[in-house]
Amino acid sequence: MKSIYTILSIVLAIAIIPTFFSFTKPYHFPGAAPIGYTGATGSYCSTAGCHSDFALNSGGGNVATIGLPASIMLGAVYNFSTVITHGVADRERFGFAIKAVDANGVPVGTFSTTNPNAGVSSNEIGHRGAFGVLATNSYTYSNLTWTAPTVAPAFPIRFFIVGNAGNNAQGSGGDYIYSSVLVAAQDVVPVVLSKFSANQTSNGDINIQWRTEQEINTVKFEIEKSSDGQIFSTLTTTKAQGNSSTAKDYTSTDKNPTTKGEFIYYRLKMIDNDGTFKYSDIVKVSLSTKEIIIKNIATVHNAINNSFEVNILSPNTQSLNINWVNSNGQIITRETKALVKGANTFILRNTKLAKGEVVYLQFTNGRFSKSYTVVN
Repeated sequence: MKSIYTILSIVLAIAIIPTFFSFTKPYHFPGAAPIGYTGATGSYCSTAGCHSDFALNSGGGNVATIGLPASIMLGAVYNFSTVITHGVADRERFGFAIKAVDANGVPVGTFSTTNPNAGVSSNEIGHRGAFGVLATNSYTYSNLTWTAPTVAPAFPIRFFIVGNAGNNAQGSGGDYIYSSVLVAAQDVVPVVLSKFSANQTSNGDINIQWRTEQEINTVKFEIEKSSDGQIFSTLTTTKAQGNSSTAKDYTSTDKNPTTKGEFIYYRLKMIDNDGTFKYSDIVKVSLSTKEIIIKNIATVHNAINNSFEVNILSPNTQSLNINWVNSNGQIITRETKALVKGANTFILRNTKLAKGEVVYLQFTNGRFSKSYTVVN
């Protein structure tokens, strides 16, 4: 009798073990998404007989993609995922299919994937061995890719997307089909920039040039500069052509590269009429000179009187002597500034000056000597 119980226990265990594991581990199913049922031609699985119990989009869920944009750049590569969601957490098998067509219904772009549960067939991407899970209301197919064409098709592009929320009954009944359509226009670049350069001239100015091959609703350009390539400020603003399909050349000059150091950085801000903008690449200019150049002396208009901002280019690190001389030729004060190689900006202040007094600033360094008249 004991041996009979032992045999029955073994048989029962063999019967229970597969059932237990079927409810605790994910499992795969053979087969791939059938071709031609994405809705691109008006056909869906819900009306074709493969999943026919329920009306299209009737299960309280949806199908969507994450990563496919509504504005397409030619030649761009888009990595995306497809998410199938059902209204109740009782689904155990999920599938999908997607087809991209242009305005004439012609397949466009190229699908690819590294997901082992997905594949490409006849211009469509879909499940390849639909993935089974424990009862849930959502599943995501990731690692999907669509590459846009390099030559403009007939826009807009439409992505027809379908998802299957199945019940794992091994038949066509009891499954829900969801569909959606993503419409994508062409991402038009407002400005096609073919040149942006900045070069130092013999007198220390920075000559900035740029060329556009196309402008669409472009309002203006702003030249921005920086001493470290990180923090930029606006230098000049130039009105754009607006709309053009031919090459247009622009130029601007930085007469006072106000920074401190050997390098200065520039970038171009291209502004559209709706306020959107894009930046050019940053160009870096090495500020070099064979001798000291006094670029600019300007009165500082703030609460501190008797102040002047001085911009100087220096060929190397050295000292510069500065004399304040009154109209009678008498030296009021003397001071020395340490210069670095490249651009130097500093504030000179003399509290001994009277309001409106005319003075002379003398800059000397060995054989270098320059004098400038300023009015306090």
